[in-house]
Amino acid sequence: MPEFYLTDEFKELGVSKVTLNNSVLSIFNGKSYTKCKFDKTAIDESFNDLTIQMIGDGHFGDEKTVKKIVKLLIDTLSKSAEDKQQQSNGKKKEKNESIAYKYSNRGKGLLHEAVILTGKPVFLKYDSNAAEPITSVESIEEDTRIIKPPHIENYPYDPIEFENMNEVISYLECARKETIDSLYKQSKQIAKNYNDQNGYKIKLLAINMIWVYFQDKFPTTHYDIVLGSPGSGKSTYGDTFTATGYRVVNLTDPNAANINRILGTIEPGQCTIVSDETGEINKHPDLMAILKTGYSKKGKTSKINDYSRVPEFYSTYCYKMIIAEKMPNLKDAKGVHDRSFSYTAFKGRPKYDIKETLEPQGNPARQERLDTLNDFRKLMLIYRLLHFKDTIEDINVGVEGREKELSKPIIQLFQGSTAQEEIEETLQYFLNQRNEKKDAMLEPVLYTIVTKLVSESKTNEIYVKDIWEQIIYGKLRGVYDDKKVNEFQSEDYGTIYRNQIGTILEHTFGGTPKHKEKGNTYTFDIKELARVGKAYNLTTSIQTKIVTEDDPEEAEEAEDNTEEPQPKNVKNNDNLRGNNDIKEKDIRGSASIEPSAPSASSAEDISKPIYRIRNSDEWGCKNCKVHADRHFMEVHDCSMSKKDKKK
Repeated sequence: MPEFYLTDEFKELGVSKVTLNNSVLSIFNGKSYTKCKFDKTAIDESFNDLTIQMIGDGHFGDEKTVKKIVKLLIDTLSKSAEDKQQQSNGKKKEKNESIAYKYSNRGKGLLHEAVILTGKPVFLKYDSNAAEPITSVESIEEDTRIIKPPHIENYPYDPIEFENMNEVISYLECARKETIDSLYKQSKQIAKNYNDQNGYKIKLLAINMIWVYFQDKFPTTHYDIVLGSPGSGKSTYGDTFTATGYRVVNLTDPNAANINRILGTIEPGQCTIVSDETGEINKHPDLMAILKTGYSKKGKTSKINDYSRVPEFYSTYCYKMIIAEKMPNLKDAKGVHDRSFSYTAFKGRPKYDIKETLEPQGNPARQERLDTLNDFRKLMLIYRLLHFKDTIEDINVGVEGREKELSKPIIQLFQGSTAQEEIEETLQYFLNQRNEKKDAMLEPVLYTIVTKLVSESKTNEIYVKDIWEQIIYGKLRGVYDDKKVNEFQSEDYGTIYRNQIGTILEHTFGGTPKHKEKGNTYTFDIKELARVGKAYNLTTSIQTKIVTEDDPEEAEEAEDNTEEPQPKNVKNNDNLRGNNDIKEKDIRGSASIEPSAPSASSAEDISKPIYRIRNSDEWGCKNCKVHADRHFMEVHDCSMSKKDKKK
């Protein structure tokens, strides 16, 4: 029975003997002992299990003491391994092995996709310059590591399986004949077959089925939050995507550790995630960190290994679908909302049951439908291999900020296709819904109050007390208690605190605070305040154009080119395409995407003679030289109007 030599440090911590026999590690304290299975191929996991076992047995003190003992064990084993290495007469050091579902050296090399071929794990790779364009390899060897595909039992989802190389080649021939339009047509039919939701939700599901196969070609991805009561079809929506999307891992109420382990440290976009029956994610900081960073291709979270003390960096980037009965608290989960399209599923009667299709139980019709789903996955994977090196053309989609991150990558993938107009209409629908939900935030309402007060001020300086009075005396519905002078119980935004207003004024609106005898004030830069207002503009409109090298800067175009003033009663949805003198090539010609009807708060008539400056978010005044965000211009105090009144 191999026994470890124990230093005085072990004895000071109460350890009298440590043995390793038949893959069982035993630790004694003189009276009692703890035993745990020990796997040399999974050392970190083995020491994790040992730590939990020792804490549970209670023979070795508190958790802090146990971790010290385990750390000493790790150091002892490491030293033993080094000694054996020195005694091996110069034997070559073995490289670390890593598991990956796909590998492309971060887009710099050939794409390798993990599949099961003739029952064995391999990578498929495509090289258009090779005599045999598509081939398989069992591993990828680099200077410091060997990357291998997972065995069938180690997949967190149903792996893609091919009977032999002839089947792979047959799918390659089929993929050569496909276009993004033909694939979208297939995905839309699949979405319709298994979901009874409105047309836009069906189209977005079909779009996602295609787009996720190329998610690692783009710098950002969107998320989808699907809400609904039990039986509403929200899980069916997720199951359909799981059966057809790119390496979809469907987890029930997942934790951060599970997702990190799945996405790994090799390179971004290893899988896509469906989180079903999602609980209150806003109460789990580690999970929120994954969601907040995982929309960007460079997004990572870090973790210190408890035993080696080496930092590990997990690539969190991938598309994620969050399925829940209710929306997470907007205040606590704002970062997730900003990166998501959210919508509600309703109970319907789909043509086929996705769960029955995925478990055919010998039924020929169900098996045929399952074969169709699997055929689509195989075709899309080979199509991805075939087109992974294709150039993505840059375009201007006419929106900025979060709206651009949500929509541009999808439009780029479908750019120039017959389906592009339908894709843009679908995205416009969800952008409109998303913008209407901004009414649920305090900032847009506060911004309207601030711009009105600033426009009435000669110095651009306003008192916090004036804003507070606007809130408690009529701007918002709610109850004000004279005994709680710094609180307002609003109907729509919960409890609003007076110091909360100052934080928004300074850190969101860019105001400069100053303490005066009559109270605190904030001074604003008009141009910066106008820029802030763009975040709360409810008139988002997708207008796709190819970007060329000689395009003028948008800012210069906005300054130098103006339209004729519009009539006074301009509505928020008067944002049309087709008649503007644009130098860029318009991909869709004269077709336009109309935003949905604006909310009541954003559809008031404009009583001042203002007009939009070209296609920008800047508005100008016909009577004076002021130009800024629309919200500001609607309430600006026009100097010419004052003169007219005096006359």
